[in-house]
Amino acid sequence: MEIEDTCFEFLGTIKENKAPLVRVDMGCGRLVRKLIRYAPSLKATGDKDTSKVYVRKDMTFEERSRGRELLKTLREKIREFPDQHWVVRDEKVTSVGKRRVRSGSSSGRDEGNS
Repeated sequence: MEIEDTCFEFLGTIKENKAPLVRVDMGCGRLVRKLIRYAPSLKATGDKDTSKVYVRKDMTFEERSRGRELLKTLREKIREFPDQHWVVRDEKVTSVGKRRVRSGSSSGRDEGNS
């Protein structure tokens, strides 16, 4: 994979107590897909430098609007059916079964309903 075609730029103003938004332009689509696929593992390392890294693909205005609508629908479904586990998959809000209650949950939701 060629990484030489990669360039980045900082977007907006850089603030001392806030991570900067960085746009990375990669020439290889395969590398982009691999980076997005493995992005969640950055948080799983427990490293303080990578635990707050968020990676997502660049989206058009229409894609962002659709994402906001899906998120709104997802929140409504969670409120309406709190015992179900809801996810966005293939641009649809879908139930993937009963919601699991984690032990030691501090949210107070669904505790004792297992």
